[in-house]
Amino acid sequence: MLKKIKAKLQKLASTIKRKVIDLYYWILNHRDETVAIVVTLVAVASGARKLVKSLQPTQYEKERRRIDHTWYDPHTGISWDLKKKPTNAQKEVIDLASKAKEPMGPVLKELKLI
Repeated sequence: MLKKIKAKLQKLASTIKRKVIDLYYWILNHRDETVAIVVTLVAVASGARKLVKSLQPTQYEKERRRIDHTWYDPHTGISWDLKKKPTNAQKEVIDLASKAKEPMGPVLKELKLI
């Protein structure tokens, strides 16, 4: 069993070594094509990097989401992580409950925010 695996790995290593040598000689014999391919690949990689970076949220967006999806209850000292941003009507209900010093857990559950 081990001999078969070892033989397959040696065959794979020799195949890879042969392909690398063939690629090296192809690059030496086709310099113009190599330069064109490398320049194209660099341009594609740069464009892909810019695209991925533009799709990631900025630090401001991350902080804004954290602020909008957290509610702090000063009476109990608990910070609640909300499923979604509360609407203005929900904020009014929360403010009334907070002024009445009601616990926020049941109020937020009733509004389906947690």
